[in-house]
Amino acid sequence: MGSEVQRNQDPERAPPEHRRCPSCGRRNLGSCPECPPQPHRDEAGPPDITEVVPVSLPRFPGYRTRWVLGQGGFGTVFEAEPEGGGAP
Repeated sequence: MGSEVQRNQDPERAPPEHRRCPSCGRRNLGSCPECPPQPHRDEAGPPDITEVVPVSLPRFPGYRTRWVLGQGGFGTVFEAEPEGGGAP
């Protein structure tokens, strides 16, 4: 399969050797000398997902929330201990 362009694939994501000029349909390795230039797409890349979002410590009945252990796509994990020092 290698670098074949799949049916219904976005032509902008195709490997350079498979891109075609949207005006004339010829293979286009960056610019077609006979066609008008196309607007440049922003190649900013994916968003930064390493940013930590501040969270206030929630209250759980019978427990004292101590701190955040971690954050991710499914939410936030907290460390907590039983109030009064007893077993959980």
